[in-house]
Amino acid sequence: MITNNFTPVWTFSLLAPLAVALPRATPPQPGAFDAAEVAQLAPHVDTALGALRAGSSLPSAPLAELERDALACADQRNADLYALRAGLELSNNEWKWLAIGAGIVLLIVLL
Repeated sequence: MITNNFTPVWTFSLLAPLAVALPRATPPQPGAFDAAEVAQLAPHVDTALGALRAGSSLPSAPLAELERDALACADQRNADLYALRAGLELSNNEWKWLAIGAGIVLLIVLL
């Protein structure tokens, strides 16, 4: 007798609708929620977050006289500090990365 390779397919195709029609063991559906449960699930509202989302920021504390003097002394001690802050002068680290980038570009052009 010749066996058909499609026998499992036919069996499953006949059993699938039967399995769907059978009642399943599902957990009971929840009823109405209590007001206390709903209040616990509600998000906490913070008005400061709404102001930050709108784009405003909190003002920073003003500098004290001692802090201003310390910044002025640091500015006078290092004359290059102003040039570095203004972007007029490159630091050693920036020169290094520029040299590496130039080397890579030169290597690509030569290849």
